[in-house]
Amino acid sequence: MANEYYLDGVAVVARATGGLLQQVVPLAGCAAFSDAVRSRVLVSGRPTGILYREPDNISSDLTGWRLLNDVERNPDQWRASALYRSMVSELALALSDAERVAATPCLYADMVIAGALHIQSNFSWQKNKAQYERLNTWELNRPI
Repeated sequence: MANEYYLDGVAVVARATGGLLQQVVPLAGCAAFSDAVRSRVLVSGRPTGILYREPDNISSDLTGWRLLNDVERNPDQWRASALYRSMVSELALALSDAERVAATPCLYADMVIAGALHIQSNFSWQKNKAQYERLNTWELNRPI
């Protein structure tokens, strides 16, 4: 979860998948902001981190995923996979982007603050409680 990093004063570098797409507003214009990331972005606003993702034509390789998910296999076999190599390559781009961001303290600080505010305004306990209460009220008043 990105919130733990923001609250610790760290900008986020994450793979563009799952809930991270809601928690991280990617820095556009960096090398890691690929078409695969761009097509998945769910939120907009002030950047809060860097998202990376391997190209879609590679991430759809089921054989590559089976290989990576088979814990009995030798990691050397993972390295032979185009999927693995692409994931590592995209992560390397993201980490290079992160180095450049870290070298610009104002940008880095802005991203961390924006991240904390993004989490606070979108994922607070109060907001979750209010949504739960709305659902509960709807359920209790629903005709049987």
